Amino acid sequence: MDVLEAIERRRSVRVYPDKPSGRGFGFGDINGNGWLDIVAPEKEGLYLFENLRRK
Repeated sequence: MDVLEAIERRRSVRVYPDKPSGRGFGFGDINGNGWLDIVAPEKEGLYLFENLRRK
């Protein structure tokens, strides 16, 4: 299963890290819908904040 298939199968889960993000976060269109998403690597793992803006 590739990353895009995994994103399509996801459930809407809201997870907010209890620490601020470091300087290594980035923006990009992860799922190909034309909206910017946020990726933030941390010690505990990789956080993906997907832009679920309503049309």
